[in-house]
Amino acid sequence: MRIKSADDINQLGTHAKKQIEAVLKQQGGFNNQKRPGSIHDIKRSVTSTASNKTLTPSVEAEKNATPQQKAKPSRVMRTAEGLTYCPWPSTDPFVSVIQQLEAKYGRYDDGGWLLTELIIDGGTKNWRFDIALISPFEMVDLHGQPMLLGYSCLVEADGFGFHRSKDAFKNDRAKQTHALKQGFVVKRITNEDARHRLNEVVDDIEHILSLPRLYNANYTINGKGRTQSVLRWEKSS
Repeated sequence: MRIKSADDINQLGTHAKKQIEAVLKQQGGFNNQKRPGSIHDIKRSVTSTASNKTLTPSVEAEKNATPQQKAKPSRVMRTAEGLTYCPWPSTDPFVSVIQQLEAKYGRYDDGGWLLTELIIDGGTKNWRFDIALISPFEMVDLHGQPMLLGYSCLVEADGFGFHRSKDAFKNDRAKQTHALKQGFVVKRITNEDARHRLNEVVDDIEHILSLPRLYNANYTINGKGRTQSVLRWEKSS
Protein backbone atom coordinates (compact mmCIF):
# COMPACT_ATOMS: atom_id res chain seq x y z
CA MET A 1 0.00 0.00 0.00
CA ARG A 2 1.30 3.45 -0.94
CA ILE A 3 0.50 6.30 1.41
CA LYS A 4 -0.32 9.43 -0.54
CA SER A 5 -2.55 11.32 1.88
CA ALA A 6 -4.06 11.36 5.34
CA ASP A 7 -6.98 9.30 4.01
CA ASP A 8 -4.60 6.40 3.34
CA ILE A 9 -3.30 6.64 6.90
CA ASN A 10 -6.82 6.43 8.34
CA GLN A 11 -7.24 3.02 6.70
CA LEU A 12 -4.34 1.58 8.71
CA GLY A 13 -4.44 -0.06 12.11
CA THR A 14 -4.12 2.00 15.27
CA HIS A 15 -0.48 1.05 15.99
CA ALA A 16 0.78 1.67 12.43
CA LYS A 17 -1.25 4.86 12.22
CA LYS A 18 0.38 6.29 15.36
CA GLN A 19 3.87 5.41 14.17
CA ILE A 20 3.44 7.01 10.75
CA GLU A 21 1.76 10.09 12.19
CA ALA A 22 4.70 10.53 14.57
CA VAL A 23 7.15 10.35 11.66
CA LEU A 24 5.11 12.80 9.58
CA LYS A 25 4.98 15.18 12.52
CA GLN A 26 8.78 15.13 12.74
CA GLN A 27 9.12 15.69 8.99
CA GLY A 28 6.47 18.41 8.81
CA GLY A 29 3.89 16.40 6.87
CA PHE A 30 4.04 14.95 3.36
CA ASN A 31 6.93 16.15 1.23
CA ASN A 32 5.66 16.63 -2.31
CA GLN A 33 9.22 17.02 -3.58
CA LYS A 34 9.76 13.30 -3.15
CA ARG A 35 8.96 10.81 -5.87
CA PRO A 36 5.13 10.62 -6.12
CA GLY A 37 3.77 7.80 -4.05
CA SER A 38 7.14 6.95 -2.43
CA ILE A 39 7.11 5.91 1.19
CA HIS A 40 10.73 4.72 1.43
CA ASP A 41 11.71 7.43 3.91
CA ILE A 42 8.61 6.83 6.02
CA LYS A 43 9.20 3.07 6.07
CA ARG A 44 12.84 3.57 7.00
CA SER A 45 11.97 5.87 9.91
CA VAL A 46 9.18 3.64 11.15
CA THR A 47 11.44 0.59 11.00
CA SER A 48 14.11 2.44 12.96
CA THR A 49 11.59 3.50 15.59
CA ALA A 50 10.09 0.04 15.91
CA SER A 51 13.50 -1.64 16.22
CA ASN A 52 14.11 0.25 19.45
CA LYS A 53 11.05 -1.27 21.06
CA THR A 54 10.52 -4.83 22.24
CA LEU A 55 7.25 -5.94 20.71
CA THR A 56 7.64 -9.62 21.63
CA PRO A 57 6.59 -10.53 25.18
CA SER A 58 9.44 -11.70 27.40
CA VAL A 59 7.90 -15.17 27.69
CA GLU A 60 7.85 -15.57 23.92
CA ALA A 61 11.39 -14.20 23.67
CA GLU A 62 12.64 -16.79 26.15
CA LYS A 63 10.73 -19.55 24.36
CA ASN A 64 12.27 -18.65 20.99
CA ALA A 65 15.78 -18.04 22.35
CA THR A 66 18.66 -20.10 21.01
CA PRO A 67 20.63 -22.41 23.36
CA GLN A 68 23.46 -19.85 23.32
CA GLN A 69 21.08 -17.07 24.40
CA LYS A 70 19.59 -19.22 27.16
CA ALA A 71 23.06 -20.01 28.50
CA LYS A 72 23.66 -16.29 29.09
CA PRO A 73 27.49 -16.44 28.88
CA SER A 74 29.36 -14.07 31.18
CA ARG A 75 31.70 -13.04 28.37
CA VAL A 76 31.02 -12.00 24.81
CA MET A 77 31.78 -14.96 22.58
CA ARG A 78 32.72 -14.65 18.94
CA THR A 79 31.15 -16.88 16.30
CA ALA A 80 32.70 -18.47 13.23
CA GLU A 81 30.70 -20.86 11.06
CA GLY A 82 28.29 -21.47 13.89
CA LEU A 83 31.01 -22.45 16.40
CA THR A 84 31.83 -20.35 19.45
CA TYR A 85 35.44 -19.90 20.50
CA CYS A 86 37.64 -17.87 22.80
CA PRO A 87 40.50 -15.80 21.36
CA TRP A 88 43.90 -17.48 21.68
CA PRO A 89 46.40 -16.66 22.95
CA SER A 90 44.28 -15.45 25.82
CA THR A 91 44.34 -11.78 26.77
CA ASP A 92 44.30 -12.79 30.46
CA PRO A 93 47.89 -12.44 31.78
CA PHE A 94 47.24 -15.11 34.43
CA VAL A 95 47.12 -17.73 31.65
CA SER A 96 50.86 -17.24 31.09
CA VAL A 97 51.47 -18.19 34.74
CA ILE A 98 49.54 -21.43 34.29
CA GLN A 99 51.48 -22.23 31.12
CA GLN A 100 54.86 -21.61 32.77
CA LEU A 101 54.05 -23.72 35.82
CA GLU A 102 52.54 -26.50 33.73
CA ALA A 103 55.68 -26.64 31.60
CA LYS A 104 57.86 -26.78 34.74
CA TYR A 105 55.87 -29.13 36.98
CA GLY A 106 53.43 -30.96 34.69
CA ARG A 107 49.75 -31.58 35.31
CA TYR A 108 48.65 -33.67 38.28
CA ASP A 109 46.59 -35.97 36.05
CA ASP A 110 49.77 -36.88 34.17
CA GLY A 111 51.87 -37.47 37.29
CA GLY A 112 52.88 -33.85 37.76
CA TRP A 113 52.04 -31.32 40.45
CA LEU A 114 49.71 -28.72 38.93
CA LEU A 115 45.94 -28.50 39.43
CA THR A 116 43.59 -25.67 38.51
CA GLU A 117 40.42 -24.59 40.31
CA LEU A 118 41.10 -26.80 43.33
CA ILE A 119 38.41 -27.03 46.02
CA ILE A 120 39.74 -27.97 49.48
CA ASP A 121 36.97 -29.86 51.22
CA GLY A 122 35.77 -28.74 54.65
CA GLY A 123 35.37 -25.01 54.07
CA THR A 124 32.21 -23.04 54.78
CA LYS A 125 32.02 -22.53 51.00
CA ASN A 126 33.30 -24.44 47.99
CA TRP A 127 36.10 -21.95 47.39
CA ARG A 128 38.06 -22.57 44.21
CA PHE A 129 41.78 -21.82 44.24
CA ASP A 130 43.14 -20.73 40.86
CA ILE A 131 46.28 -22.89 40.88
CA ALA A 132 47.44 -25.64 43.24
CA LEU A 133 50.88 -27.26 43.23
CA ILE A 134 50.99 -30.41 45.33
CA SER A 135 54.34 -32.13 45.76
CA PRO A 136 54.00 -35.89 45.17
CA PHE A 137 57.05 -36.95 47.17
CA GLU A 138 55.87 -39.28 49.93
CA MET A 139 57.61 -41.02 52.81
CA VAL A 140 56.50 -43.13 55.77
CA ASP A 141 56.95 -42.12 59.41
CA LEU A 142 57.97 -44.39 62.31
CA HIS A 143 54.38 -45.52 62.75
CA GLY A 144 53.95 -46.48 59.11
CA GLN A 145 51.78 -43.46 58.31
CA PRO A 146 52.32 -41.77 54.93
CA MET A 147 53.91 -38.33 55.19
CA LEU A 148 54.56 -35.71 52.54
CA LEU A 149 57.88 -33.90 52.24
CA GLY A 150 57.73 -30.31 51.01
CA TYR A 151 55.16 -27.55 50.96
CA SER A 152 52.05 -27.45 48.83
CA CYS A 153 51.38 -24.06 47.30
CA LEU A 154 48.23 -22.30 46.13
CA VAL A 155 48.49 -19.43 43.65
CA GLU A 156 45.71 -16.84 43.63
CA ALA A 157 45.04 -14.02 41.16
CA ASP A 158 44.85 -10.88 43.27
CA GLY A 159 43.91 -7.25 42.72
CA PHE A 160 41.18 -4.64 42.94
CA GLY A 161 38.76 -6.61 40.77
CA PHE A 162 38.71 -9.41 43.34
CA HIS A 163 38.07 -7.02 46.27
CA ARG A 164 35.40 -4.82 44.73
CA SER A 165 33.34 -4.78 47.93
CA LYS A 166 33.79 -5.17 51.67
CA ASP A 167 32.03 -8.55 51.61
CA ALA A 168 34.23 -9.77 48.76
CA PHE A 169 37.34 -8.76 50.71
CA LYS A 170 36.15 -10.55 53.87
CA ASN A 171 35.22 -13.66 51.87
CA ASP A 172 38.65 -13.69 50.23
CA ARG A 173 40.39 -13.59 53.60
CA ALA A 174 38.19 -16.41 54.93
CA LYS A 175 39.13 -18.42 51.85
CA GLN A 176 42.85 -17.88 52.53
CA THR A 177 42.48 -18.77 56.21
CA HIS A 178 40.85 -22.07 55.22
CA ALA A 179 43.81 -22.88 52.97
CA LEU A 180 46.37 -22.00 55.66
CA LYS A 181 44.59 -24.19 58.23
CA GLN A 182 44.87 -27.10 55.80
CA GLY A 183 48.65 -26.66 55.50
CA PHE A 184 48.88 -24.73 52.24
CA VAL A 185 50.97 -21.67 51.50
CA VAL A 186 49.06 -19.04 49.49
CA LYS A 187 51.04 -17.07 46.92
CA ARG A 188 49.14 -14.04 45.61
CA ILE A 189 50.02 -12.43 42.29
CA THR A 190 48.63 -9.48 40.37
CA ASN A 191 48.20 -8.94 36.63
CA GLU A 192 51.28 -6.72 36.77
CA ASP A 193 53.26 -9.61 38.29
CA ALA A 194 52.09 -11.90 35.50
CA ARG A 195 52.97 -9.39 32.78
CA HIS A 196 56.31 -8.03 34.02
CA ARG A 197 57.66 -10.37 36.74
CA LEU A 198 56.68 -13.82 35.52
CA ASN A 199 60.11 -15.39 36.05
CA GLU A 200 60.28 -14.00 39.60
CA VAL A 201 56.83 -15.45 40.35
CA VAL A 202 57.91 -18.90 39.16
CA ASP A 203 61.15 -18.67 41.19
CA ASP A 204 59.18 -17.71 44.32
CA ILE A 205 56.89 -20.71 43.89
CA GLU A 206 59.85 -23.03 43.33
CA HIS A 207 61.41 -21.79 46.58
CA ILE A 208 58.15 -22.30 48.50
CA LEU A 209 57.87 -25.87 47.24
CA SER A 210 61.45 -26.61 48.30
CA LEU A 211 60.84 -25.70 51.96
CA PRO A 212 61.05 -28.82 54.15
CA ARG A 213 57.95 -29.72 56.10
CA LEU A 214 56.24 -32.93 57.17
CA TYR A 215 52.49 -33.27 57.51
CA ASN A 216 49.75 -35.82 57.19
CA ALA A 217 49.43 -36.86 53.56
CA ASN A 218 46.24 -38.92 53.79
CA TYR A 219 44.18 -37.21 51.11
CA THR A 220 42.38 -37.93 47.86
CA ILE A 221 41.91 -35.69 44.83
CA ASN A 222 38.92 -36.25 42.58
CA GLY A 223 37.88 -34.43 39.43
CA LYS A 224 34.78 -32.23 39.42
CA GLY A 225 33.44 -31.05 36.09
CA ARG A 226 35.79 -30.15 33.28
CA THR A 227 38.34 -28.03 35.10
CA GLN A 228 37.84 -28.40 38.85
CA SER A 229 39.24 -30.83 41.40
CA VAL A 230 38.34 -31.48 45.05
CA LEU A 231 40.90 -32.37 47.75
CA ARG A 232 39.59 -34.31 50.75
CA TRP A 233 41.59 -35.34 53.80
CA GLU A 234 41.16 -38.98 54.77
CA LYS A 235 40.10 -39.59 58.36
CA SER A 236 42.81 -41.38 60.33
CA SER A 237 41.77 -44.79 61.62
